[in-house]
Amino acid sequence: MILHMDGFEQYANATDLAMAYAKLGTPTILPASGRNGTGCIKTTSSGIEKSFGGTRDTIFCAFAFYIEALPTSLAPVIYFKASASIHISLAVRPTGILEVRRGTTAGVLLGSGSTALAVGVWHYLECKIKINDTTGIAQVKLNGVFDIDLVNVDTRESSFAIQVDDIAITGSLAYYGQAFRYDDLIIFDTTSPNNDFLGDLHIVTTVPDAAGDSTQWTPSAGANYQCVDEATPNGDTDYVYSSTPGQVDLYNIADLPVAGTVFAVALASFARKDDAATRTMRHVLKSGATQAEGADKGLATGYTMFSDVWDQDPNTSATWAAAAVNALQAGVKVQS
Repeated sequence: MILHMDGFEQYANATDLAMAYAKLGTPTILPASGRNGTGCIKTTSSGIEKSFGGTRDTIFCAFAFYIEALPTSLAPVIYFKASASIHISLAVRPTGILEVRRGTTAGVLLGSGSTALAVGVWHYLECKIKINDTTGIAQVKLNGVFDIDLVNVDTRESSFAIQVDDIAITGSLAYYGQAFRYDDLIIFDTTSPNNDFLGDLHIVTTVPDAAGDSTQWTPSAGANYQCVDEATPNGDTDYVYSSTPGQVDLYNIADLPVAGTVFAVALASFARKDDAATRTMRHVLKSGATQAEGADKGLATGYTMFSDVWDQDPNTSATWAAAAVNALQAGVKVQS
């Protein structure tokens, strides 16, 4: 099951990024320098961290990776963590070779790759990490081929909890003499349906382009969908609002710009409350005659990015068809 996915198209700057992630230092947003000419992040001064909760011992993480310059010393690429504790580090050497260590980059070397990453091109990395004292797994695919394949190894650092609930993208130009770019980030676990290596994936961002079947929220100006059709958030410039529990606002979404297999659909929004009462909202996804809702989202007075992921079409309980994605409606509901 996909826990989180992000193509980094919806952020104009690091301030926007902080609505969705814990920032580590000051990462840079590059709006048009991703691997498909869209957005990506750059670890000029460290990166981002995403907590997704749970007690799962196995996690997959895949992302596009670009080295602007080889590091001057062993540089972390990504950490697999149990809360604040680092179980596994994936790092890159000054030679461009990847390696996996238990704990930080100063920890025990578990294994190394054999292919040097080229500078100035996008690579696709897929990682599978299982935390265990004896049956641990640390596998890394580079551009679809296993570069590191470790099974039945000790991947548990110290006495930390046997789980992965946090992933950190890190690194720093000042510390390691490098600048890394990341795009098309996907985090998922062993729960069906998406529960194994998925291959090289591209996350596509689309926005509302017409009103949907329900227009119960009030637009700040114009039509409801015109207040939420920006690729990046614009704060209180335009928005929709409601204080009535049960009210739903739906929007037709622009068609996918590319063809291909659809593994999941994510709905993301930037929302806040403007009073002292407790307020919760839900994302709503309408496919065919079926209207599905995400989990409750508790609102603060400042904008936060919220998201939900549907691995399957709720109308068919099967894999998404591109035509169904192009026909769906997405929106929001006042829960309380």
